[in-house]
Amino acid sequence: MVSTRPRRSATATSAGTPKSSPRSANGTPRSTGRATPTKAKTKAAPTPTRSERKRRASPAIIYKDDLESEEEETPSVDEDDSEDEYRDEEGGKGGDEEEEDDEEDEEEEEDEDEEAEDDNEEQKTKSKAKPQKRRKTDDDGMTEVIEVVSAPREKLPKGRVSTHLVGFLKNLQDPAKNDRDWFARHKNIYDYIHANWLQFVEAANEEFMEHVDDTIPWLPPKDLIERIYRDVRFSNDKTPYKTHLSMCLSRNGRKGNFAKYYLSVSPGKSSLNAGFYEPSKEELQTIRNHILTNSAHGLALRGLVEDKQFCKYFGSPPKKGAKPGGTRASLWNSFDELKKAPKGYPSDHDDIAWLRLKHFTVSHKFKDEDVVSEDFMSKLLDVARAAKPLVDLMNEIFHGADPEPNTEVE
Repeated sequence: MVSTRPRRSATATSAGTPKSSPRSANGTPRSTGRATPTKAKTKAAPTPTRSERKRRASPAIIYKDDLESEEEETPSVDEDDSEDEYRDEEGGKGGDEEEEDDEEDEEEEEDEDEEAEDDNEEQKTKSKAKPQKRRKTDDDGMTEVIEVVSAPREKLPKGRVSTHLVGFLKNLQDPAKNDRDWFARHKNIYDYIHANWLQFVEAANEEFMEHVDDTIPWLPPKDLIERIYRDVRFSNDKTPYKTHLSMCLSRNGRKGNFAKYYLSVSPGKSSLNAGFYEPSKEELQTIRNHILTNSAHGLALRGLVEDKQFCKYFGSPPKKGAKPGGTRASLWNSFDELKKAPKGYPSDHDDIAWLRLKHFTVSHKFKDEDVVSEDFMSKLLDVARAAKPLVDLMNEIFHGADPEPNTEVE
């Protein structure tokens, strides 16, 4: 049988592999008669440790005793004198001229530092004044680069309304600015006032719970406000943005069939409204029946409008025979009350002022300077406390006795 195992080559098949040494019949290496050169292996220097590198980089330590002994052995040489002698020999400048040069160098360095500071301040000013740019794509797919106004850097404590909020809403009252292009350029400012309004609403919710109405629950601020974007689908007014910001507090936030505290902030028209707004036909008739029959709820309603604290913020009841109209300051003198007696009632009815009402709410107005003042929250709570009896009575008429309080009220 013939073996198919290939013979092993005596030479390497690849470069860099040494040739195999010839062997004798018994398998021991056979001498070739010439010496094989060997390379001397050089031992690499050990890598210095961190402490060694630190010791090499640090200056040598000279102890006081060694220094004193060296001074005794070698005569002391004044360093300044040696330098002066060297300069004299080399034709250098003297000490006085060197001091003058040092002073000039210091002055030049100070001038350079001042120029650098001026350049930095000028650069910062330019960066602040430089408007930001934002890309905007229109309906045709064209991209337009627009300049946007930077957001204010004002920081206010929680519960304060920013002056920028009132100013932004005042701009939206101008029809020329109440459009999407102007809003896009001032989007940074809107984001700032929106955040400011959210923190104010959160603080107001907590204050109302603790100091006004313990039946109000805590809810996220987003559930207590309205969006600034108008629904223009069924309106002749096509301006896209509202000119006010609002907050609505009740036993169920801004939703639900409960009497509410409604704060509206609008330049020149800010107000707190409280009570039962837009009752249905059946609900309105229920309130009228309580008034006409002088029930316990009807008598309570007649009594609370005579309260001094109530009259302080919402005005006194109208005199008998007073004509409807005006602005809402109390339950009466409202622009939206009926001009005539409701159907089925005589126009000279003793309670005609009550019967003409379409809403059972009160309203107190605030000036713009009041809204942005430090004590606006305190003023708001005072007005809300005066309106609380009306809110409680409306809720009791339609929802029964008050529920368990959430917190204690002062």
